[in-house]
Amino acid sequence: MYKRWSIGFNNYWFTSSIFLEEVPIGLYFLEWLVSWVCYFIPSIKLPKIKFRLKDKEDWGFAENKDGWTNLREWYGDLHQLWHAFICIPVIDFVYKHTKTEIINLPFNFMREKFPNEYVDTDCGEDNEDSVEINKNREIANQLGKEFKNVYNKLNYDYLRKRRD
Repeated sequence: MYKRWSIGFNNYWFTSSIFLEEVPIGLYFLEWLVSWVCYFIPSIKLPKIKFRLKDKEDWGFAENKDGWTNLREWYGDLHQLWHAFICIPVIDFVYKHTKTEIINLPFNFMREKFPNEYVDTDCGEDNEDSVEINKNREIANQLGKEFKNVYNKLNYDYLRKRRD
């Protein structure tokens, strides 16, 4: 089993998590290989070979809305075709066989402990959800203060007992 971890931040709800994953080594290698090829595959434009879309639900996306399109308009290039039909299905398969544990911790605590992992994606005050975002930020700040107080108390007690 291959083990990996990552960190995620949400700048709308002001939540953060640590993701611990266990992946079978063969599937990890498969994911790495497919992602590597996906990164390096060239963006060669596809030919304009016409075809008709099977699903009528997709007809609205075609240029004339009659269901007829061509490979270049529908898929774009070789890189996008690889990504859609090889990369995404393989990665989905790998994640179906990945055991994931999620540890949720307060936003400010995580931002302080992992500053290099945090990316600020704040939309600013002119965002239509700014009232909701500010409310969430206040709740996260309050939770962060309470959590930090308890964390420091437990850590202080632990260190004191180790010294004694």
